[in-house]
Amino acid sequence: MYEGKYLDPINHPGGTRTIKLTDEDGDKGFYKVTLTGGGGKGEPKNYTLPAQVSKDGAKIVIDFSPKGGPKDFVGVYDEELKGIRFTRDGNFWPMQ
Repeated sequence: MYEGKYLDPINHPGGTRTIKLTDEDGDKGFYKVTLTGGGGKGEPKNYTLPAQVSKDGAKIVIDFSPKGGPKDFVGVYDEELKGIRFTRDGNFWPMQ
């Protein structure tokens, strides 16, 4: 459900984020994820961030610390709007 290409139109317009599940075990109850992105306003051209998706699909946890952000930013997939809503700030990444 989280795998795919997303935009961040509020914080970094013009950039993209691509999430790929690796099926490798991460922390207890999680799968590792590869998150690549960049190219948006105010962010690097390219970057890769560590992330994990809970095995039940209830949440994604992204480590934004390589970009100077928080280490454990939690998001949930919004089936109705087809994208990820972040619980800490309410930002929304629509899936493309």
